[in-house]
Formats: sequence, structure tokens, C-alpha cells
Amino acid sequence: MVEDNQVNRKIVISMLKSHNMTCDVALNGSQALKAISEKDYDIVFMDCQMPIMDGYESTAKIRRMEGDKKHTTIIAMTANAMQGDRQKCIDAGMDDYISKPVNFEIMFNMIETNTKVRKVATEYNNIIHNYIDNFVKITGLEKEDAIEIFEEYIKCLPDLLSGINDAIQNSDFKKLEGLAHELKGSTGTLRMDSIHQLAVNLEQKAIKQEMNECARLFIQIRDLFC
Repeated sequence: MVEDNQVNRKIVISMLKSHNMTCDVALNGSQALKAISEKDYDIVFMDCQMPIMDGYESTAKIRRMEGDKKHTTIIAMTANAMQGDRQKCIDAGMDDYISKPVNFEIMFNMIETNTKVRKVATEYNNIIHNYIDNFVKITGLEKEDAIEIFEEYIKCLPDLLSGINDAIQNSDFKKLEGLAHELKGSTGTLRMDSIHQLAVNLEQKAIKQEMNECARLFIQIRDLFC
């Protein structure tokens, strides 16, 4: 969600939580551009009128950045419900339009339509067995709480690894660097030391644009997760 109004953000986030959904938040189009360059999203709700960079300019830059490699679904959110506004959004590169105040039935239908089917992450459950004891020992958390944290992480893992693989296949070093940095941070926090060190190395090789090394390191990372 790209939205500079704090009240609007809180309302949308609360509605998403009520449907067991979460979202990343950008406060302006510039932050949105950076976020989308580093992570794949099923759908982006883009406010049109924002400081620093508005939704129209941000969308146009996202489309140029993505080129023919991918197409992120971008839904305009605007308080301007005047005739011609929808076409203005489409002309800017947006896929659809929702007016404010938001009709949440329409919003959830848009989310359902554009959300990819997620691969069940049961094949990654062995990482709980491999790393949970070390995590509990270092953090002092109760094991049940620690398991819950790992289970939430596992849900995100297929997308993260898929994104890294796609970045390697497309020689997209900028995206690869961002995703490797994300992997480095999460595995470090969860005390997955062996994977964490490989993620550190992957980020460094992505910065140096050494693709063969990146591919080799990713195979090692993937093997440790599976």
C-alpha cells in the first residue's frame, strides 16, 4: 500500500488484519519504486496524490523499470472520483482504479483476483528441527513461541527463494542484492548461522555481479533449507 495519509493507512491495515492479511507500506511514490525493485508483490494499491513523487510518476517509473520482465498489478486509489480519472490512471500504466472512501468489498475482490496461489511450504518444516534449539537458547524464548515465529517465516520462504532464483535467471543483480540482503537479515535474526553466512556471501557476490558464484551459493542455500 502506497499512502501518505496516516488515518487511511490505519484503516486499510486494520481491515486487512481482520482478513488475516498484511501489507508493506510506502509513504510516497519514491519509496514504492524502491520497494517494488527489491520485492515481488501480487498487488499494489497506489495513492495518486502524494508528496515527493505522486502515484502517476511512480507507476510510470515502475513500468519502465519492469519492462517486459514482469508486470506488477497496480491499483490506483484516489479521492478524485471525477469523470476521466480512471482513464488518467490507466494511461499512467495502472491496471485498475478504486475511489476513496474505499469500498472494501471491491478491494478484497481485487486482492483475491490478483493473489497468486502459494505453494504449501511443508518441505521447509525441517528447518524448525535444525535451528529451533539454537534460536531458543540464544533468545530465551519459550519453544512454542519460537516455533510460531519459524512457522510464520516458512510461509514467506517459497516466495523469497523463488524471487532469488528468478533474479539469477534474469541476471537482475539489483533485485538479487535486495533479496539476498533480506535473506541475510532474516536468517541472522533466526540464528540460522550456516545459511546466514551463505546469504552474506550471496549479497557480496551480487554486488560484484559474479553470476556464477551467485548461482553456486544459491544452490547451497536451497539445499540447506530443503
